[in-house]
Amino acid sequence: MAKVVGVAVALKQEAFALFGKKGWTDSAGFLTRAERAGKDLFWVVITGPGPERARLGLDRLLDCGPQVILNLGVSGSLVEDLNCGDLICPGLLRHKEQGLDIDSTFKKETDRALSSSGLNIKGGVLYTSSRVLEGPEEKRRLHERSLAHAVDMEGFFLARGCLEARVPFYCVKAISDTVTQKVPRAVTGCVTRNGGLNVPRLVVSILFDPGLLPHLLRMREGFQRAIYGLELVKAALWAHLASKGA
Repeated sequence: MAKVVGVAVALKQEAFALFGKKGWTDSAGFLTRAERAGKDLFWVVITGPGPERARLGLDRLLDCGPQVILNLGVSGSLVEDLNCGDLICPGLLRHKEQGLDIDSTFKKETDRALSSSGLNIKGGVLYTSSRVLEGPEEKRRLHERSLAHAVDMEGFFLARGCLEARVPFYCVKAISDTVTQKVPRAVTGCVTRNGGLNVPRLVVSILFDPGLLPHLLRMREGFQRAIYGLELVKAALWAHLASKGA
């Protein structure tokens, strides 16, 4: 039986790398794209970063009546043994003092399917932060406080909305920056509310501080490694879900 699979992606760079730059439509302030795998429809929404955009983007996905919702994207490592390109599929998501256990039957089945396709996906805890963590000390303090292995800006809120709507949720994050890597505020401040990149602002930031260039090059390399991992995940997920009934 054909089904609808919702896919939430926070940033345009992530979504364009995974799904291409063509075929996107503006829907109530969100870029959306549909693609088919067999009889099934995969409906992608670029939410933008942060709690508010995650909740609103999830509403757009839920309007389509999905049987499952996926969250694919990059994240930062909070521990030494997670490197750029590594994949994590958390069973627990945290935000401040709250925690959500998403280790469902659907997750376990999907974990097995991805493992059988040859992917090395690690479990663990994902912490959803309301802002980007800039440096190693901040990342290590968050790990000590939360025992989380990686950090993003939307997973917890997507998972909570799916639990409330009783829609199965599956999250895969690829590490794009290590625990020792600095992520300058001058760079992350160029990410727009809808998940795009303010290029003129970034250029001005570099002109005022050429020392940002090494950080940008390292971030670009980490992002490319993360996207390669997510491309493999996407292929395996599409094949797995398309082979299942609703």
